[in-house]
Amino acid sequence: MAARKKKPFAKASFDEIALDELETLSDTDIEKQHKQMVKVRDKFKEAPVEPRPTSNIERVPTGIPGFDELIEGGLERDSTVLVIGGAGTGKTTLVLQYLYNGAVRYKHPGVFLSFEEPREKLYKHMQVFGWDFAELEKKKLFTYLQYAPHQVEKIMEEGGGTIRDAIEDMEGGSPGTVRFGMDSLTSFITMFHNEYEARENVVRFIENLADWNCTSLVTVEPRHVSPDTPSTEIGVEFMVDGVIALYMIKSGDRRETALEVLKMRATKHLRKICPYKFDRAGIVVYPKETIFGAKLF
Repeated sequence: MAARKKKPFAKASFDEIALDELETLSDTDIEKQHKQMVKVRDKFKEAPVEPRPTSNIERVPTGIPGFDELIEGGLERDSTVLVIGGAGTGKTTLVLQYLYNGAVRYKHPGVFLSFEEPREKLYKHMQVFGWDFAELEKKKLFTYLQYAPHQVEKIMEEGGGTIRDAIEDMEGGSPGTVRFGMDSLTSFITMFHNEYEARENVVRFIENLADWNCTSLVTVEPRHVSPDTPSTEIGVEFMVDGVIALYMIKSGDRRETALEVLKMRATKHLRKICPYKFDRAGIVVYPKETIFGAKLF
């Protein structure tokens, strides 16, 4: 069959040109083009998918159920995060759960500095959750340090003293992930003569923790309990890398516990107040749950 004369491009639609082209092709040519199209399609299928850009920030998971979902999988390595809350909110429990999980699940050694509770009493209370810190000490995965508040200034003058030594012993002489917890910064602050001196020493202490390759949780009491953003006596919340607020919320004739990540540098954290509870294994956070009809007292 004679080839059909093509219409000029200016006077023909795209579909008409395509039909004209097809009519000029033999069955063999059409089959060849089909095979070529199949090859191109298969090539695209086999091409590797470019991965989405990911953050190069190294994360240290807390291992606390539901919490790591709030902060992109964990705390930034070598960061210092404040845990702020009133009495009964579980500040110390959260810090110790972070340290215990680190030792047991991730083999991250931990150091806990307390100005308040004796070792034996604390260990006894943590047995309620099945946490055997005495056993971790035997395995060189945990160190408990206790000082009276009046010893704080001397510790800072020595550049960290036994705190630094304990952390270096945990590292085994080489840089690594060491978890650090402190209870509480409130006791640390009150020992200095004025606000300027307290702020200066807090900043120095936080810088030391980063230099010692510590990823740290430090407790502090709020200046006052308020529905607004909790604050500390000397504005410590502005000096640290992150702030976790623990609330005691009133709902009817009961009080419930709730948690909020107020600040977490280099992290897309969930901006929501989430309920949490104490169970047999410690604190459990519920990121998808909502608190209804509750008020901060």
